[in-house]
Amino acid sequence: MVKFVGTKKNGVIVPATKTTDAWDKIPNGTYLTVTAVQPRNAQFLRKFWTFMDLVMDNQEHYKNHDELKEDLAIATGHCRTWWSPMRDEFITEAKSISFAKMTEEDFATFYEDIVRLVNEKITPGLGDQVRDEIGDF
Repeated sequence: MVKFVGTKKNGVIVPATKTTDAWDKIPNGTYLTVTAVQPRNAQFLRKFWTFMDLVMDNQEHYKNHDELKEDLAIATGHCRTWWSPMRDEFITEAKSISFAKMTEEDFATFYEDIVRLVNEKITPGLGDQVRDEIGDF
């Protein structure tokens, strides 16, 4: 398996980074299965964590960022739920927000949902303050 960052040029995927020996050993004309993933905006992710810092600094309910993120994800429906026969109860778990697991569009929706929720339930008005302080990306 070969992983690399590529770019599309004239309808062809071309490596944008130095390739490995494994890539160079694949003969020209070989059919490959390709999954193209457009990376998310890293600045937007930094904006998210800046927002999380502001929320943590202005609340007393959560001990750490992970608890806050997990609760916000579940409350906005970014989660999965299943029945555990071992515990005889439903279990709800937040889904990942990693680049590999979430598109830019889904992340933007998630971000807007958590800003709205924080504004309504945790620190009223903080979402507006965040927009003023860190702006839009």
